[in-house]
Amino acid sequence: MGVNSAVAGAVADTTFSNRYPRNITLSETLEDDNIQQYRKQDDAMDREHSFAPLIDSKSQTLILGSLPGVESLCKQQYYAHPHNTFWRIIYALYGENIDEQYSHRCEFILSNNLALWDVCGSAKRVGSADDKMTDIRPNDIEKLLNDFPKIRRIVLNGRKAEKELHRYFPEITIPAAYAPSTSPALAALTFDEKLSEWRKVFCFGG
Repeated sequence: MGVNSAVAGAVADTTFSNRYPRNITLSETLEDDNIQQYRKQDDAMDREHSFAPLIDSKSQTLILGSLPGVESLCKQQYYAHPHNTFWRIIYALYGENIDEQYSHRCEFILSNNLALWDVCGSAKRVGSADDKMTDIRPNDIEKLLNDFPKIRRIVLNGRKAEKELHRYFPEITIPAAYAPSTSPALAALTFDEKLSEWRKVFCFGG
């Protein structure tokens, strides 16, 4: 999959939707009957859902969050909250100035052989707080790793992502490292402190 098609996949690729169920509150028409049934079942339970993975065949590092927050779900963008430092950190790791256009940010992820997804495929939740999640249904991380065999390491954005990955996928053997959450909810660390910790776990060329 090329960069352009992979970026589109993060927003409207129904092939990815069928393989890796994601935020199914989007307005596009999904042709697969199973996905339509999944939509009706989960809408009735008032659940929140993750997005499709942002990934291509060259991706080597998979960054996993917990579940998109309210702002991200509204904008249909990974890490959309203005006070979430994810994009600032990722660009800083590569010594680049942050790009304000989301499609360019997605291209930046893929051009650096990175991938984005969330451990939780859907959950019931009040607001955006990780500790408010109940009835979690994980994404099929194992299938993703099998389908994209060049993934050789996982970076876990926050303790919730770390906890749920080990809870649902204890047999995954790919190295997985915790990095402090980029969410504004983790106010105990400054941006510089978070960036420093991400540098430690983000092993370039390793």
